[in-house]
Amino acid sequence: MKQALIICLLLWALSLSAADTKNVRKSTIHLKSGEYVTGVITARDDQTVELTTDDGMHYVYLMSEVDS
Repeated sequence: MKQALIICLLLWALSLSAADTKNVRKSTIHLKSGEYVTGVITARDDQTVELTTDDGMHYVYLMSEVDS
């Protein structure tokens, strides 16, 4: 009985953390080449921007490549 309660609590905690990831704001980066990439910006500074797409691909672009 105690193990079932622990498992239920763990599943509940996992469902809460999964719900939080759905509220992540997606952004679209337009490149000077005419392409665009949509995903979650994971890091950004004066020189680069890092983005992860829904399919798990991770991209790093130089700010000189980014139009908007």
